[in-house]
Amino acid sequence: MLLAYDNVVREVDRAFMIIGGISLVMLAGITVVMVVFAIKYRRGVRKEAAQIEGHIVLETLWIVLPTILVMYMFFVGYKGFAMMRKIPEGAKVIRVVASQWKWVFEYPDEKINLTNVLYLPTDTAVKFELSSLVNDVIHSFYLPDFRVKEDCVPGHPGHMWIQTPVKPGEFNIFCAEYCGRDHSKMYGRLVVLSPDDYQAKIQDIIAQQNKPVEDLHVAMNPQSPHIL
Repeated sequence: MLLAYDNVVREVDRAFMIIGGISLVMLAGITVVMVVFAIKYRRGVRKEAAQIEGHIVLETLWIVLPTILVMYMFFVGYKGFAMMRKIPEGAKVIRVVASQWKWVFEYPDEKINLTNVLYLPTDTAVKFELSSLVNDVIHSFYLPDFRVKEDCVPGHPGHMWIQTPVKPGEFNIFCAEYCGRDHSKMYGRLVVLSPDDYQAKIQDIIAQQNKPVEDLHVAMNPQSPHIL
């Protein structure tokens, strides 16, 4: 899904299109020149070799122009990167703890934990505080629809942020760093809900996670005797 409203997504896609386009044009130009030279100077065409002296203008051009081009591509990419690292004030905080092979999402404000599924409200800046268990391996928290990815390194906290869409939707969460046997199964879901639906969902989760022990016992053992 292309989240064109989002500035980070727009800048990442723009950088990809510009750098990819320049690369394709250069590939086509260099390929054409190589084919022309291969035909023109193929074996069997007898021509006297000539001593070619340096040409200061050409040498200057093929140093200056590529440098300008590369610097332009760098700044095109850096613009999106700078947006990724500038977290808005008041962003909602979610702690992401990676381990083999699952994601645990901690909500500091709501005091709840979720595994492999993340609920967020629409049109909200969200800061992810990333970590991995100390005795675990490196994982990489990847949200492809939002064009962001950041490593979860044991003992070294990291962060990244996103702006959720203005409309509800469901998005993939992947681990983009090979982390062992079940790496391919380490995926989750990001569910974006309207503010009202989000609050209702969170309240339901809080109620489920704070059920009295008796209720949990009854739910797990419906035939066993219990005190009402």
